[in-house]
Amino acid sequence: PPFWNLVRDSVIASILLNDTDMLLSQIKFASLKQGVVRNSNTGEEPGKIFHEYPGFPITGKWTDYNACDATALYVIGIYHAVCAELNIDPDNSFSEIWKASSSKTFQKYKVHLERAVFDYIVPHIDPVSGLFFEDP
Repeated sequence: PPFWNLVRDSVIASILLNDTDMLLSQIKFASLKQGVVRNSNTGEEPGKIFHEYPGFPITGKWTDYNACDATALYVIGIYHAVCAELNIDPDNSFSEIWKASSSKTFQKYKVHLERAVFDYIVPHIDPVSGLFFEDP
């Protein structure tokens, strides 16, 4: 393919490099490819962020959405982008996170963020143990 996109690697690299433009580009692309339906062949689920694009076939399945941590890293990426926009230190911002709703980045991706958290992450959390479980 002309390019390969791995959300986890891109978000982590953007944060480590403190490259907000790269991070925002990845967030935009991931939002466009966010899961909508359940698909056991690709691992897609509503709200889930893809693992790699394009996916790769392995033993009759595709790798597109087959990683459970990409969605959590997407949420972390939005958090870092909002902190950068508001000039807040992401390592010490708990007392200032209430300002996030005024962020243009937060407003732009709010629906995608809600889908990631409430449609994908929360339903996979076991109410007894509090652990995240995914059974593809």
